[in-house]
Amino acid sequence: MAGVALPDEASLGLHRALGSEPAGAHRRVGVEDGAWHDVP
Repeated sequence: MAGVALPDEASLGLHRALGSEPAGAHRRVGVEDGAWHDVP
């Protein structure tokens, strides 16, 4: 299981290459630089 703060296409690509598949997302759970981010 992994969590990636979006947007982060490079990290998502790495997880896909290793065989991971998205199973869901937590919406607006992380704040960075004043902006809310989703974590799938």
